[in-house]
Amino acid sequence: MKFKLMQKLTMAAIGTFLLIPVYGTVTGPGTISSLSANALDRSGYLEVLGSNFGGSGEVLIDGISARVTRWESTRIVAYVPETAGLTTVPVQVVNESGQPSNTLNLTVTARVANGRVKWRFQAASDYILQRPALGPDGTIVAHDSGGNVYALQADGSLKWTFKTRVFAAGPPSIGLDGTVYVADSSTITAINPNGSLKWTFTEPPGGQGVIAGPTIGPDGNIYAVTDIGGLGALALSPSGQLLWSNTGDPVMAEQAQLGVEMSFGPSHPGGAVDQFYVTFDDFGSSERDHMYAFSLTGEQAWTIPLFMTKDTSGMMQQQRPIVGPDGTVFLSATVATGGNWSLNAFDPASGALLRSYFPSPGLGMSVPTVGPDGRVYFGQSLSYLQGVTGDFVPRWTFFDGSILSYPVVSPANDIVFTGGAPNYGVPGFVRAFSTSSGQLLWSLDLGVENGGNQNMESIPRFTPDGSTVYFGTVILGGTGSTFCFLYAVDATSSTSGTLLRSTNINLSAKTQGDQVKVKGLVTVKDENGTVIPSATVAIKWQLPTGSTQKKKATTDTSGNATFSIQSGHGTYTLKVTDISKTGYTFDPANSVLSNSITK
Repeated sequence: MKFKLMQKLTMAAIGTFLLIPVYGTVTGPGTISSLSANALDRSGYLEVLGSNFGGSGEVLIDGISARVTRWESTRIVAYVPETAGLTTVPVQVVNESGQPSNTLNLTVTARVANGRVKWRFQAASDYILQRPALGPDGTIVAHDSGGNVYALQADGSLKWTFKTRVFAAGPPSIGLDGTVYVADSSTITAINPNGSLKWTFTEPPGGQGVIAGPTIGPDGNIYAVTDIGGLGALALSPSGQLLWSNTGDPVMAEQAQLGVEMSFGPSHPGGAVDQFYVTFDDFGSSERDHMYAFSLTGEQAWTIPLFMTKDTSGMMQQQRPIVGPDGTVFLSATVATGGNWSLNAFDPASGALLRSYFPSPGLGMSVPTVGPDGRVYFGQSLSYLQGVTGDFVPRWTFFDGSILSYPVVSPANDIVFTGGAPNYGVPGFVRAFSTSSGQLLWSLDLGVENGGNQNMESIPRFTPDGSTVYFGTVILGGTGSTFCFLYAVDATSSTSGTLLRSTNINLSAKTQGDQVKVKGLVTVKDENGTVIPSATVAIKWQLPTGSTQKKKATTDTSGNATFSIQSGHGTYTLKVTDISKTGYTFDPANSVLSNSITK
């Protein structure tokens, strides 16, 4: 895992440096040979392909200057302006020579929600690892692996883009005045609400870059932590002045850093928010595996040695303490004796361990998430999602064999939202589970994009009312140009559809002598990705002999109808012929209708 993380960061850095254009002075206009799309929504991602573009210039769409995130001699990535007309418009490039290219036409359309997906924005890099930030006016900001910073309005319209030198070193943060703070390597950058540079702060030579933050504190100052050899924990004023720094005792460090999130809370229950917490993981180093608490004035309140690791099959790649509504600090960690994982609660005043809970199986845990009522939720052993009380009394457990990642409870306290996938090497999904029962409420498949499997890559971010959730993705194994998406998904549990769709048919077979027993699992959802229980699924088996058998089954609470059949060796095919439930209509055109297995 260590090699994988370092490789990922190194590749991202190399990719960034390749963006720096080195061209001679161009003479004459560029030539556009093709566009990546014939029609796009406003704020849509457009690749302009051609020759003699040089190293910089301007892209005009409908005569309007477009935002550009990548400029090469033969390829430009630009975004359709929000003010472009909803019609067929010209696209043109003006290179450094000042001469306009030929024009090609693009049809501009309006964004339309697609079921639960309110909108999705295509980013011009490999992945968005860091959690998006949400401003007081609803602005959403994402910082991708190529160093591009995107600011979007709540309706998905692109406000501005900004380029940092290298990839994101930590999650972005937005101040009350709309200023955006981002980090790359050893530099923290403040961006004005209009996308222009406000200021930068770079720590003195010797450090290895930002490993936590930058995060706005309750006092409006900006807090961050830099790696060993650097300033350590630090606070900056809103004008970018260093207020204090503290290297920590022991000195803080993170190996293969991914950008740790910081948490703020009160040092005493019911008190004002006056300290922050960070946890660092040096892959089992007894010297540096610690959780730290710092006051907002720079004093180290306490530190606790821990034994932890991010290497838990993807469940915890971004370590973070979580503060409950009463100030209690929650953290998942391993126990040195036996290597078992536990959920732990700590006293914010002293760091004393209050209680621990050892789930079974306990082979890895996610970062916990705490609801407004103090109840705690977490993933464990890759595939289990569990809810417990604040005192760690078990409430419910969900398991269906799928891989789960990054559970986060909604501020509305109605759902736990997670990413995941049915297995490795296949497209992922996002899901919502009931906080009261653990029941799977709905699921949204992320599908195949650009020839690769799309998965949720960032920790999700809810709006304060819990109605919308934002997250970044990665596309694994794709071909051609690299890109990913920022999603805005309707998180309300009240969204209901009227269509029944078979979204997946899973077949498995076991040999018993000269007989084969085949099991089929048909998953039924509506057009919003909500799983539909109590639906009747009619299917037809085609057996190796050529004969057929018809069967019916009712979907369970996870939206699955189970079928089985037994015969000789050969090929078995399950075909869905109908799905019915009062108030719904079967939608075969958008359903998976058959699957086969040979045994």
